[in-house]
Amino acid sequence: MKEDPGRILLKLRGDRKNDLTGRNKLVMNFSKKEKEFAEIIALSIHLKDDFKMHINKILFYSEPLFKELSRRHKKSTDFLKSLSPECLLSLIKGEKLKECFQEPKNKKYVLFGYDGEIILSVGKELKKIKGKYLEVKVNKLKNKNFLGKIACKGRERGVVGVIIGASNFSKFKKNEILVVSNTTPDYVPIMKQAKAIIAEEGGITAHVSIVARELGIPCVVGIKNITRILKDGDLVEVDANKGIVKILKKNE
Repeated sequence: MKEDPGRILLKLRGDRKNDLTGRNKLVMNFSKKEKEFAEIIALSIHLKDDFKMHINKILFYSEPLFKELSRRHKKSTDFLKSLSPECLLSLIKGEKLKECFQEPKNKKYVLFGYDGEIILSVGKELKKIKGKYLEVKVNKLKNKNFLGKIACKGRERGVVGVIIGASNFSKFKKNEILVVSNTTPDYVPIMKQAKAIIAEEGGITAHVSIVARELGIPCVVGIKNITRILKDGDLVEVDANKGIVKILKKNE
């Protein structure tokens, strides 16, 4: 926000126009089948960004609501966000329900929407869902090697710096191997300082992958649970030519 947002927006629109022009020139020589694939890929990327946009809108517009509920009921926003939709609706209506202010009995739960209905799963039902759909599987190879997807080719060795969120940014040191769950635009300053990047989530069109390619930093993504497997100070090798991360020495 230190720069002129209007000028930045105009530049982004100009960049987009140039990208579209370049894309149209590129696909001109494609076969009919290749053009169909290109359209499918373009639509898929658009839908992914559209989904992120709506999530960001939800977070943006709901935050003032949680802050106001926090002020009225003297509870933290984190606590309020852990409540059931029914309890939140009651609080918004001004109904002070004692049961809503009790610490949630189930710290772990799954909340999802289906066919216009919000479904909350806890207890035994949660265990079934977790076992079937949410168990983390690590693509582990032999000798402490982990296999991911190639986002930007290259090969580097270095010391790990695990960054979980913005509150950790200050501890990251230049030329460390950045290990993240995923990235957002606010990560870019520390990404520029990284020797290589490893991410739990993402594919070749994820934010972390796109920025890594723009910066020319070796990057491997899609290694589940890697932010818990690796610790600050571990020595690793990132072979982004093969999509392999190897632990050379653990920081005991």
